[in-house]
Amino acid sequence: HTKAMMMALQHEIVLYLDMHGHSKKKNIFMYGCDSSGLHPDRTPPSSLSSSSSSSSSLRERVFPRLVAAACPSLFSFADCTFHVHPSKESTARVVVARELNVAYSYTVEASFAGSSLPGFENMHFGVEQYHALGQAICDAILDMFDPDRTKEWAILDEFKMSAPWQKRPEREDQPLHAPKHSPPHLAKTHGTSPPNTTAPKATNRIKSTTQPPST
Repeated sequence: HTKAMMMALQHEIVLYLDMHGHSKKKNIFMYGCDSSGLHPDRTPPSSLSSSSSSSSSLRERVFPRLVAAACPSLFSFADCTFHVHPSKESTARVVVARELNVAYSYTVEASFAGSSLPGFENMHFGVEQYHALGQAICDAILDMFDPDRTKEWAILDEFKMSAPWQKRPEREDQPLHAPKHSPPHLAKTHGTSPPNTTAPKATNRIKSTTQPPST
């Protein structure tokens, strides 16, 4: 039904997000679709087009990187992967990218196992964290389609200077290596105040299975 509805729309769809809960891999991250194997006529929307082939091959990484810049304490870009394994070709994000020609198609994963990021280690995500993630995604959408493409160019330059971005992981669950520093142009956000990314309450802490039982 979703596919039929999207095909019936009279305007271009440029971004698709499929929200999931991951059963074991920690953190909040995205799965994307690299350019290989996509529809031969697939091109980014005019507002994001580029004459650089190297930029086009990295462009699917821009949106998750913007989300990470807007919410670094919750969203892990290092856990994002973009290679499409054959076993994942029937997933929604891949079908939308390949059959519906949507330039930017992602699965957003929020782990049931909690976070490994500083300040959130071994904690489950709560309502406050999901609200903060939603605000970061909205900020990233604004940045993604901003006529001022300073942030997009800064990210693409960052990717080109980082050799690991040119290497494709063998498995979908094999993460990329995140840049050590964010470009200075990514400091600005659209919100009136930064997202509330305070750590969850103590009741959300995951009980360790490695601790011996108390006597």
